[in-house]
Amino acid sequence: MEIAANIGHPEELKRAWEDGAEGVGIFRTELLLYGKNVLPTEEEQYVLYKRVAEEAEGRPIIIRTFDIGGDKPIPSVKLPQEPNPFLGYRGIRIYQEYYELFRSQVRAVLRAAAYGRLKLMFPMVALVEEVRWLKEQVKKFADELEKEGQPFNREIEMGIMLEIPSVAMLTDKFAPEVDFFSVGSNDLVQYFFAADRGNPRVKYLNQPLNPALLRLLKYAIDRAHENGRWVGLCGELAGESRLTPVFVGLGFDELSMSSGFIPEVKAVLNGLRADECRKLVETMLEAATAEENATVLENFYQQHFSRELIAPELVDLEAECQSKAEVIQHLAIMFEQAGRVESRAVFEQALWKREDDVATEIGFGLAIPHCQSVTVRTPSIGLLRLKQPVDWQSKEGQPVDLIICLAIPSGEKVRPKLQLLPKLSRRLIHDEFREALREAKNPEEIVTLITSATSS
Repeated sequence: MEIAANIGHPEELKRAWEDGAEGVGIFRTELLLYGKNVLPTEEEQYVLYKRVAEEAEGRPIIIRTFDIGGDKPIPSVKLPQEPNPFLGYRGIRIYQEYYELFRSQVRAVLRAAAYGRLKLMFPMVALVEEVRWLKEQVKKFADELEKEGQPFNREIEMGIMLEIPSVAMLTDKFAPEVDFFSVGSNDLVQYFFAADRGNPRVKYLNQPLNPALLRLLKYAIDRAHENGRWVGLCGELAGESRLTPVFVGLGFDELSMSSGFIPEVKAVLNGLRADECRKLVETMLEAATAEENATVLENFYQQHFSRELIAPELVDLEAECQSKAEVIQHLAIMFEQAGRVESRAVFEQALWKREDDVATEIGFGLAIPHCQSVTVRTPSIGLLRLKQPVDWQSKEGQPVDLIICLAIPSGEKVRPKLQLLPKLSRRLIHDEFREALREAKNPEEIVTLITSATSS
């Protein structure tokens, strides 16, 4: 599954890459028009999209054409007042009247796509006929550019937002016309339940776990896959990490979100197995209410994160390490072999980052290296008892022979686990507890001691 970022301005790209985005799942281009009384020219748009394509350095960028109307009024585009603008004149529905705006944007994207992996996506599609009209226009614009001798990408991928139920129910017919789908959950949910998302009186109908909605999504994703098309999710729901197992089980190929949510979603994703998530969704599809599914999901999390903090394979009572660097490396290998971290290198780097801030030697010949990282699959504790003490390079300069390593995934779901460190530290100041750790005859005794210390 690809994890991408939602952006509204090119300046957001740097943060997206820092947060771990593998691409841009939706560039909301209409945000470029906010507060402006003059529409941008084709050349101005070309320069901007070319910059995005180049700065992406080969990563995919999905550019959604202007989605004007609904809750997105633009001063330079005068739309009529409507009693219900969400169900009215918006998205692609305005393109024939504002044809030159549509034409200049698509031409700019086609030209910029010669410099990177740009893709086109159209909003508010309801009918197959609309897609065919859009494709005819794109071909027409491409032919224009070719005659003009302009560099452009005629083979650009084109997709549509899946935000109107009619598209979900006819995905198999839309699939031959497009390269991909992206579910706009914000609009799809309100259209599906006939409930304005901005109306607090009907807020209770915003039910992402409702089995009816899950069945609709599963049907659409399955039909898309049967026809060789991928499906992404780019609404606000994509960033809700508690729902990540559901999205995996439904079969989404991409999740796109505000970049700040990416580390947390990736942390949850790293600890999931696709087959378990599919079984979760199979159960949820048979429910009658969203409340039932909330309970099913909570039980899934309890079972999934009930893995023991420490296990015998995370204990080495005769570790042969000659330096602090060897200890950190030994821990990273041990955690990776035990399946507790996804990447040994990333985990080792995270441990060193914490050590660079403050050395984790606490006296008594003890060190507690620890980190919180997206590479950690599940909260875990490991222990090394060294044959020979090593210099931990701390201010105190005391040699260390007992190392307890704490690894925590990133994200809200595991935040309570951060209390393990102070809890463990309080026990370690007691002589008898440290002595018991040093005298333990096998890993099983260590597991019992650490489990008792962290559960009390």
